[in-house]
Amino acid sequence: MKSRWDVCNKRLRGFSPSRFLEIGTKAGRGARMIVADWKIGVDPYPAGDNNGYTAFYKMTSDEFFAQQKGYLNLSVVLIDGLHLADQVERDILNAISHLNPLGTVVVHDCNPPDEGSQIVPRQQVHWNGDGWKTITMLRATRSDLRVYTLDTDEGLGIVEWSRNERLIPLPGELTWDGLVLHRTEWLGLVEP
Repeated sequence: MKSRWDVCNKRLRGFSPSRFLEIGTKAGRGARMIVADWKIGVDPYPAGDNNGYTAFYKMTSDEFFAQQKGYLNLSVVLIDGLHLADQVERDILNAISHLNPLGTVVVHDCNPPDEGSQIVPRQQVHWNGDGWKTITMLRATRSDLRVYTLDTDEGLGIVEWSRNERLIPLPGELTWDGLVLHRTEWLGLVEP
């Protein structure tokens, strides 16, 4: 199984300098696992040592992006913060506005294994949230982005700049039952 760290590190290769942003650092594992010239961490409630980042911001991702005065030229952005569809959408849209044209946004927890793990508000310990809805919506509405999901590590949504990407039909409502029936198409699910 490929982890989010493996995917991010592979995507960082070839950038000089390589610039990595992690939204939702928790205990700062990304700072230790990621190989990049420049590492930024953003988390309003960090749970440990976040000293391995080049810069660390103890704030929400919305606050972080609002404070940016210029283009960050990010190589890879890992979104693993608040797993709610509307927040995941804001994080992706903010991230791509600072993304290198050849860069990648990686979104963790996009392929929930069961209905309970995607119910909002959170009702169980194992929880992915409903960020899968954002991946599906972007696949249906943004022909300027290539959006798909690697079937590993609870689903790694991949967002990259593209031209004329084929859009999928967007259903009237994004429901769990719909995801069960159309998971491969809605998420653009592929093997890593």
